[in-house]
Amino acid sequence: GCCFFRGKGKIFYFRPGHETHPIYYQAEVQQVIANGVRWAAPVNGPAYLYGTE
Repeated sequence: GCCFFRGKGKIFYFRPGHETHPIYYQAEVQQVIANGVRWAAPVNGPAYLYGTE
């Protein structure tokens, strides 16, 4: 995988394989994805307002 900074955001890219071999059920792959999501999550950003304009 790899990580990028773009503007004020973060991008996490990970390509572990495909579902012919159920790679997403492996604990190590799940841990990498969880770590990437945690890293890319906004910190101290504005609150999200859904359904408003």
